[in-house]
Parts: sequence; C-alpha cells; structure tokens
Amino acid sequence: MATENQSPAGHFTTRRLRFITAAVIVCVAAVVMIVADERHLLVMKGVLVLLAGAFGVLMLRRYSDGLRRVPEEHARELESSRAALRESEQRWQFALEGAGDGVWDWNAKTNEVYFSRQWKKMLGYEEHEIGCTLAEWDSRVHPEDRDTAYAEIGKHFSGQTPMYISEHRLRCKDGSYKWILDRGKIVSRDEDGTPLRVIGTHADITERKGMEMLLQKEMKFIDSVLNSIPGILYVYDEKDSIVRWNKKAEEMTGYTHEEISRMHALDWFKGDEGSIRLIAEKIRKVFKEGFADAEADLQRKDGTKIPMYFTAVSLTIAGNTYFTGIGIDISDRKKAEAEKEKLATQLQQAQKLESIGRLAGGIAHDFNNMLMVMFIAIELMKTKMPDDDPLLRHLLEIERAAIRSRDIIRQLLAFSRREIIIPRVVNLNEVIAETGKSFTRLIGEDIELRFLLTPDLRRIEVDPSQVEQMLINLVLNARDAMPDGGKLMIETANVDFDEAYCQQHEGFHPGKYVRLSVSDEGIGMDRETMEHIFEPFFTTKEVGKGTGLGLATMYGVVKQNAGFVNVYSEVGRGTTFKLYFPSADDSEQRPEQEDAAHAVTGTGTILLVEDDEMLCRATQTILKTLGYTVTAATSPAEALAIAGNSSSPYSLLMTDIVMPGMNGKQMSAKIAELHPDMKVLFMSGYSENVIVGRGVLDEGLNFIQKPISVKALALKIREVLST
Repeated sequence: MATENQSPAGHFTTRRLRFITAAVIVCVAAVVMIVADERHLLVMKGVLVLLAGAFGVLMLRRYSDGLRRVPEEHARELESSRAALRESEQRWQFALEGAGDGVWDWNAKTNEVYFSRQWKKMLGYEEHEIGCTLAEWDSRVHPEDRDTAYAEIGKHFSGQTPMYISEHRLRCKDGSYKWILDRGKIVSRDEDGTPLRVIGTHADITERKGMEMLLQKEMKFIDSVLNSIPGILYVYDEKDSIVRWNKKAEEMTGYTHEEISRMHALDWFKGDEGSIRLIAEKIRKVFKEGFADAEADLQRKDGTKIPMYFTAVSLTIAGNTYFTGIGIDISDRKKAEAEKEKLATQLQQAQKLESIGRLAGGIAHDFNNMLMVMFIAIELMKTKMPDDDPLLRHLLEIERAAIRSRDIIRQLLAFSRREIIIPRVVNLNEVIAETGKSFTRLIGEDIELRFLLTPDLRRIEVDPSQVEQMLINLVLNARDAMPDGGKLMIETANVDFDEAYCQQHEGFHPGKYVRLSVSDEGIGMDRETMEHIFEPFFTTKEVGKGTGLGLATMYGVVKQNAGFVNVYSEVGRGTTFKLYFPSADDSEQRPEQEDAAHAVTGTGTILLVEDDEMLCRATQTILKTLGYTVTAATSPAEALAIAGNSSSPYSLLMTDIVMPGMNGKQMSAKIAELHPDMKVLFMSGYSENVIVGRGVLDEGLNFIQKPISVKALALKIREVLST
C-alpha cells in the first residue's frame, strides 16, 4: 500500500500493478479449473472462484479510490510550486526595486504590460494611476527619442541583438522628463519564432546623463578654446605618434582627421632634411629639458610650405610622458620682416644715394672748374690750328672726353637729385647717330651692331645727355649679356596707343609715342631678376663690374619725361628693352641756340672774379679772344678794390658764387653800389638748384653752370648784355 508521502502519480502506479496481479491470479485459477479433475477439484474451484472474485472486487475498489485521490494531491503540489515561484519572483523584484530599478513584463501578443510598483514610483505615479497596456509607456516616451527606442526593439525582435537596450526620456507625472536606461529580453516565442513575452527593467540615469551632458559641454568648451587657437595644437606620445590635435591642424595641413591619426611628428616636414633634423633635435630636448621651440617650414598635403613657429613642453599624465605644444603660422611676420629688411635696404640705398649726392655735389665745383679750363684750352687751340692739322683729330677726341665727363657729372647729380634737368625738343635718331659713333669701341668686334631708325620720326622733349647715358648703359648691359658675341639691335619707331589697347596692357598709356628699342641675343633674365632690375644698386654682375644704378637711372629718366618702360626677356634667348617717350611734335619748339658762326663776339668791359687761378686765367684769355676788355680778380676783396679804384663803369660782372670770405652775391651787392648800371652773370660748379636751395642765390638771376662751352658762354654773355 502506498505511503502518505508518496506522490499521487507514484500511488497511482502501485495500485495499477496490484490490479494487474489480481487479474493474472484470476486467469491462472481459471486455467487450473479447466485442466483439473472435476471430481477432486470441484471444491477447490469454488474456493478459487470466490477468492478471485473477492480479490477482484477489492482491487477495483482500491483502484477507484486511488484515481479519486490523484487530482487532489496534484492540485496541492501545483499550488506549492506556484507559491515557491511567487516567492522567487518577489525576491527577484524586491532585489531589483531595492536597487531602484522598475520592472516590466510585456505580453507581446496582447500588448498587455505589467509595470512594477517601482516602475510607476520612478515616474511619480501611485500604483493605481498607470494601467497595464503598452500605451502607458509609449505615450510617455519623449517624441525625439521614440523612433530610436522602437528601432532598438525592432533589432532585438529580429534577432540582430541579444538584448534590447535603449536610453530615452520618459515623461513624469509633473511633466518633467527622466532619462531611462531601458533593458529587456525576449523570454518566449511561439512555434514560428514570434516573440510572445518580453521582460525588462527601467533604471533612472538622469543624474548620469546630466553629468555626461555637463562633461560634453565642458569638452565642447575646451574644443572651442583649442580650435580658436590661431595655430596648430598637437600632443605626441613617446613614440612620436600624434594622440590629440585641434581642427586648425586639419585646416592648415590639408590632411583629414583619419590621415593625421596615423601621422608621426616628423611627417609634417617630409622632403626638408634641415627641418627634420631640427625638429628631431627639439623633440629630444623637450623630453630631456621639458621645453623647446623652433622655426621651420611645415609641408602641407598639397606640397606647399608654411613658415611656422613651434613651441612644446613635456607633460606626464598617469605615468605616460607626452610633449604638447602649438605651431603658429608666421607667414605675416616673415613678410613683415622681409618688408622691414627691404625698407632697411632701401634706407641704406637712400643713404648711399645721399652720400653719392653729397660727394658729387662736393666735387662738382672743383671738377667742373677743371673741365671748364679744358674746354677753354681746347677752344683756344682749335682757333690756332688749321683744319688739316693732324693733331686736330686728337684734340677733338679730348673735347669729346671732356663733354662726356661733364655729362657723367650731370647724370650723377641728376640721380642724386642735385641737378636740374634741362629738356629740349630733339630728334631721337640724331641723338642715337651721334652717340652711336662710340658704340663699336664699347661692344667689341664679336658683337654685330644694327640700327633700324624710322624716317620722319616724331620729336621728343628730353635732355639729350640723359638719352645718351641711357643708350650707353643699355649697350653695355647687352654686351655683358653676350660674352660669346651676338646681334645687338637699336630701333626707333612711331607708335600710337588707344584706350582699348592700354586697358589690356598694364603700364601703357594712351597717346602718341616714340619708341626706342634695344635688343640682344644674350643670356636673358628670369622672372625674379626682372622684378628687381629697376631697383637702385641691384646688379647681377660681379663685384666691381657694376654699380646697379644704370637701369634705375634709366627708369627714373623715362618716368620723369612722362614715358614708360617695357621689358621682355627669356632665359637663353635674350632681352629687349622698349622705352616709350611722348611725342613733342604738337608742342611749341624752343628756339635753338645760335651757331658759333653768328656773331658770338662782342664788346664791353668785364670784371671777372674767380678764386680758381688757373680757371681765372683761362677764362680771361677766352673773353679777350671774344673781343671783351677784361679785368680779373681771384678774390672778392681784390674785386672790391678794383671796382673802387675804377673811374669808368664795367659793363658786366662775371663772378663765381662760392668763394672764401664772401660769396659772389654779397660781393655783387657791394660793387653795385659803385656801378649801379653794371649787369651781373653768376657762375658756379654747383648746379643752380643747389645754389638756390641753399639761399645763396635768388631764383631767376643770370646763372651759368660750369663747365660750359665757349660757344654757350659767348651766347650767354651776349644775352645778358642785351637785356
């Protein structure tokens, strides 16, 4: 018989075995009855039948009682299991809610949801204030977070993720929102794999999210500060790998974020071995001494370079050593330094010019006095020599050399702004023809000189000596550019420029011009050289073979005469200078000086005052040759004494201006008291603007600058006496 502690299932099985046993006994008894002798076993048959019947009845009764007890015991066992499950779930829920998490249990088929008390409390609700449908959750999800939350649910339902995880905001009872960490998992599916039940939790992460947002805000602020730095921010580790940089680094270098993340410290200086060595040395210094700085060219992704100033310090964080710093674009500073250096150079050049001007002005007086003596001596010799005298040719060479010396002094004074330029209307072809006589000796035999001069060339207004000097300078430059010989071409032409043409050609101006071109087949110039050719003292020649003033002077002269210059050059193919002068054919032509053959002699008495004794004697001689009666004095005191002792008036006082003791103007004022009708002609080796500028002489008075030719002197004396 089954014991009380047997389970209903076990009790039922025992009774079934007993029933089967009884049935077997009954069957055996029946067989025995069939085979036994009817006479001897009659009584036994009756007994066995009775026993079998009784036993069968008993077994049937017992089996019926067992079947009746099974449901009752099973119900008690099931209730016990449910109680244990409830106790387990209560312990689990208590543990979760004790941690502050809310629990939900979602029937995905009916959309019924169980929300725990803590789930509701988390949002500020009482137990009865929230129902048991999915809509209770859906309606409280922040609109901005709903799509993301459902997307995560969809991924988990489709098997893409082992668990559903979402961070979103839920609306509380008071209308505020809390950040929720929502985690869940499918716990059962149907035969088709459709989710049936999902269980999960809600954790309040509002505080954590607040800290994250604050941290993000701080990081954004820091990034904004770092990105506002006017340069590259960089942080490298001990392996020279970059670990942090700002947006400016990407903008300045042209590399992407991904490309920079793979770069090392020296990758920004590829191809520049000098910079690589310098930066490598500075990096070692940073790790050794804690600080270093350097200037180097950073190479951008496109190959261009930026001059940079880098500074870096050593930094230790969590046991790891880094070097961090910034790189500043110093292009503007470099340009400013270059401009400052250029201005300093220009100042030095200006000081050189000033020194040259002072030197030229200082020696002009004495040098021009000597040239004046030469001119007078040459003129006197020419008057004594017949035209067929073989020495006359040499004398004329001396005269040309003296004229050239005079013009050089004038050019030097003009360049130093101590000489007034006296332009006049000339035919450029005539100036070229006269100056070109000496070109063959200047350029040598291995250079072929060609002239292509346009007939009926318009006239220009310019100082002829300036044109001569420009031509000589251009010819000499062409010669130096063709050391192996070549062709040198000098051309003139009439050209007209209209507005349309000038708009398309920078530096050109509308109008009628005369063009002077000098072309060679020399070595040519590159662009960098052409940018500097008109700067004073710039030269590509060896030391001692060029002053750097020639082209600067030429450019200045052309500009002074309202013209412009155009230069074309190719390395290895030669250079062409084109000088454009405004046409003067429409202007009033100045009367030309009389020829010496037209009565340059005269009569009258002249008081000559010159402190240079040699020049005084030479001038006195030539004036007498011209027909004048001359009394000479070598000092103001001597001149005053002569004027005071003279009983007859003088027609003209010719006096030097700068003299020791008393200048010519002061002396002339005293002599004028004695001879009020006497005319005065001032002379000086200094230019008129220097004399006037120093206040020695009033502007507009009669003045000649030494040296002067005898013809010009005779004409000037005649002009003064006739007024």
